[in-house]
Amino acid sequence: MTRLFLFLLFIFSFASVELLAQGEVESPLTSNPQVIQQHLKERTFEPRESRAGDSFELPFVDDFSRYSLSTNDPDIPESYQRWENNSAYINNDFPIDPPTVGVATLDGLDSTGYPYNFANEFAYGPADTLTSCPINLDGYAPADSVYLSFFYQPAGLGNAPDPQDSLVLEFLSPDSQGEGGGSWNPVWSVSGPEDNQSAPFERVFIHINQALNLHEDFQFRFRNYATISGAVDQWHIDYVVVDEGATPGNADLVDVAFVYDEFTLLQDYSAMPWTHFIDNPELYMANNRQVLMANLENENNNVSYGFRVGYQGSFTDVPNSNVITSFEANSSLPVDVEIKEEPYNFVYDETVNDTCAFFDVEFYLNESNDANRNNDTIRFVQDFTNYYAYDDGTAEGAYGVTSAGGKIAMQFETQAPDTLLGLFIHFIPFRLDNSDKSFLLRAWNDDGGIPGEELGENFAFNNPQYFNLGHNIFDYFEYDEPLAVSGTFYVGWVQDTAESYNVGNDKNTARNGERLFYSLGIGSNWQQSTASGTVMIRPVFKSGKSRVWNSIEEFTDEEVNLYPNPTTGLLNLELSTERQVEVSVVDITGKEWMSQSVNNSAQQLDLNGVPAGMYIVRIVDQDSGKVIFKKIIKQ
Repeated sequence: MTRLFLFLLFIFSFASVELLAQGEVESPLTSNPQVIQQHLKERTFEPRESRAGDSFELPFVDDFSRYSLSTNDPDIPESYQRWENNSAYINNDFPIDPPTVGVATLDGLDSTGYPYNFANEFAYGPADTLTSCPINLDGYAPADSVYLSFFYQPAGLGNAPDPQDSLVLEFLSPDSQGEGGGSWNPVWSVSGPEDNQSAPFERVFIHINQALNLHEDFQFRFRNYATISGAVDQWHIDYVVVDEGATPGNADLVDVAFVYDEFTLLQDYSAMPWTHFIDNPELYMANNRQVLMANLENENNNVSYGFRVGYQGSFTDVPNSNVITSFEANSSLPVDVEIKEEPYNFVYDETVNDTCAFFDVEFYLNESNDANRNNDTIRFVQDFTNYYAYDDGTAEGAYGVTSAGGKIAMQFETQAPDTLLGLFIHFIPFRLDNSDKSFLLRAWNDDGGIPGEELGENFAFNNPQYFNLGHNIFDYFEYDEPLAVSGTFYVGWVQDTAESYNVGNDKNTARNGERLFYSLGIGSNWQQSTASGTVMIRPVFKSGKSRVWNSIEEFTDEEVNLYPNPTTGLLNLELSTERQVEVSVVDITGKEWMSQSVNNSAQQLDLNGVPAGMYIVRIVDQDSGKVIFKKIIKQ
């Protein structure tokens, strides 16, 4: 069947479909890729015992600024562990104005990041549980001022609990016969808001004044009752403290902290091709980044702050003299960290001689009396590989259009002419499995600020992909032929059904209103999106191999064979002829897991040290410059 016939069949099928409920739709998440990633990562580690030994002594404190759930991950010290289970989600993406950076989110997803019940979207019941490790309260009396305090918020940027939903706090009462076990007894609860809206964080104090709770293995837990078919009915918990004397009238938190993570020092992008950046670094650097800090103390403070940048493990402090004098007590304050502005004039080191680069960035603050240093530093990796990204890499919702023949287009600009190879797209399963639905990749030039003429011809059908392996957030889709682009261009797709295809929507950034366009079928005009957030579509470029971007050569499938796929560790590479190639294995975040030269027609690649997940294998012929990208799955 010819491509032209397939294309016409695809187009004519729209005519027989009634265009129903046309428009944009936003949806909550049905699964959580970040939780899935952590769960699948756990499967690669040797199990270790839960935190053993003595109970925690007072004070017991967790503000969730670092991962503190039960885990076998050797990169997370066992001493961080404060909780016995891990169905909650440690994040800084869903809350609005939390007390400090990081919260624990309870919703309708289990510890693997998937719904407790995906068969029935209306299933309801007990959902996530956050259970403390034992705390030693032996020797305290009911008259003592031992209090449990915490902050909570419904919804945030996520889905609001309904009035019938609830968040419950329970204490474990030991078995009266001394046989172990015990029963969980509710001591506090709150229902979902009547207006189904988010609300500010609220602090709760619970006096632990029952003799049966004052023993060496006291435990408490949070539990939510919710719809258990997705990341819905969300509650966010922050800054949990158990301590003597921390009463409502004497609850000063001696802490100055960051409130949100940061993810870029660039003006417009969170990631971009390195070869594009070094053409004009100052064009892309942000003048400054605004960071939000909170003074949780009952007195004013003097605070200094700044940032440092590392490359290949070597950090350099960017000279600064940023000081907040008399930071007002019990308040938050947005401050500008100067980057490109005088007198710092910082740009990433463009002399790095490679086609990609990764810089470690740390924002820090100093306050002399701070009792909690965990929330005084926020970190991220600035990714310069071969793609552009506006989003921060996490989805707080889903976006789509409900129209057969509907189109979605995201606007980008490049000052460096290059070859567009494909798109990274983060599709999210929501209620319906759309993996059998079809779409065609598209790219458009600019027509006065809206998508114009189509670039190239793309007839190959694609389908949304959902990976329960979980290591990578995005899937990679190739254009039929590489496309030459420069200046302003648009990338996206045209879909063949009226279902929303549900692409990830990052609610912590806001590019949709200026960059996202949609069209509701054949003959419909382009419209500017009214959805908040940033749809998670990333254009991928050839970037750095050959600047002759209008005559790119690629391997054919007959020239390269990779098997078995999926693989449990060993991957066989076969080439049609003996040649010298460079093979690299990278994940969708751009991290390179393996790179080696191959000088013959067959080679076995050892991926045993690579975590489970989906990866891109890039093979480049060192003589001809031919290149091919292959998706593989490591089990």
